[in-house]
Amino acid sequence: MNFDIQSPYDAPPDIISFAYGRVSSRPRADGKSRQEQSIEIQDGQFQDYIRSSRIPLESFGPADERGKPANIFLERHSGFAKKGDIRKRPAGAKLWAALTAAREQFPDAQLNLIFTKVDRIGRDQLEIMILHRDLRELRVRMHIILQGGEAFDCDSLAGRLIISVLGWAAETEVANTQNRILEGIAHKRAHHELLNGIPPYGWDAEPTGEIRRNKGGKDVVIKRLVANRSEQKWILHMKRLRDGGWGYRRIATDMNKRGVRAKMGGMWKFGTVAKVLNNKTTTAWLASRQ
Repeated sequence: MNFDIQSPYDAPPDIISFAYGRVSSRPRADGKSRQEQSIEIQDGQFQDYIRSSRIPLESFGPADERGKPANIFLERHSGFAKKGDIRKRPAGAKLWAALTAAREQFPDAQLNLIFTKVDRIGRDQLEIMILHRDLRELRVRMHIILQGGEAFDCDSLAGRLIISVLGWAAETEVANTQNRILEGIAHKRAHHELLNGIPPYGWDAEPTGEIRRNKGGKDVVIKRLVANRSEQKWILHMKRLRDGGWGYRRIATDMNKRGVRAKMGGMWKFGTVAKVLNNKTTTAWLASRQ
């Protein structure tokens, strides 16, 4: 890969800089992030940092028609459950390829990598430390904007300690967030509330009259699950067939032959049957009948 960078000099560049931003949730319908750390906010922080720091603007490569430097990599789609460091993400992989190519082409250049917070490059302490080790091998100087934007000496013990502590904090934040989500789900299940927009097969949802405000500031009508006896009859039928050794595909064929429709009126398929019989609301209801 040939790394292309504009320089005002005929000689190879002394400094080559990069920035990386990533969201943690899928965008809303209007294209914006649900979080405070949206792509738009991070991009603005990069622009402000570039203008205020001693890192030359031209070190970020040629700008596009909107004036945005080429070496700012933005991950606009995330995926909370995806494991691994940023190199397993599309923009992160491009960033790593560009870093590697820049080091190969310009072995004596200073490479800078800028990001807003350490949790933008990883949410697991081990993953962050592995990435940090690999960046050290490339002799990349890291700048964390919300930690003062100072460049870490990647080879120093102090730099490693700082990254380790920040990585631990990021991992702890993820664990706390996951615990809050699980607690919220457990509360809803205990009160027979609808978890998302569509009730599971075997139940309908009716408004309770209660309204709660979510983190985005939107009022949400709370709905409670009520039994759909007709659908629950077919759940028991599918469970009997399954206990009798039938596979999901064979059960789906049986349901379609009987003219029974799935929740949204479609045909039954292998995955539809599996989803219904393994749904936690369904399995808890079946266990209560024993």
